[in-house]
Amino acid sequence: MTAATAPLASAPRLQLLTAWRALERGVDRLTGPALNPLHHLGSLGFLCFWSLAASGIYLYAVIDTSASGAHASIERLACPGSTAAGCAACTATPPTPWWY
Repeated sequence: MTAATAPLASAPRLQLLTAWRALERGVDRLTGPALNPLHHLGSLGFLCFWSLAASGIYLYAVIDTSASGAHASIERLACPGSTAAGCAACTATPPTPWWY
C-alpha cells in the first residue's frame, strides 16, 4: 500500500467508527452509560460462549450418539418423565391457537 492510497483505504473505516460512536451515544442517552449493553459486548460474548460450551459438554455426556440409540436419547431429554406410552407433556393435545 502506498502513501497515496492509505487515506482512501481508511475512509470507510473512519465512517464506520463515527457511526459506531454515534450509536453508542444514542444508546447512552436511552440507558445511561452504566447500563449500555454496547459497553459490555466482550463480557456478554464471554458469557454466551461459556454457556454454549457448558450445554454442549452436557449434551455430549448425556446423549447416546449411536445410530440405534440417538432417537431414544433425544426423547428422554425432551420428556424426562416418559414411559413406554410417553409423558403427559409430549402426548397431550396442544392448545388451539387463538386465530383458529
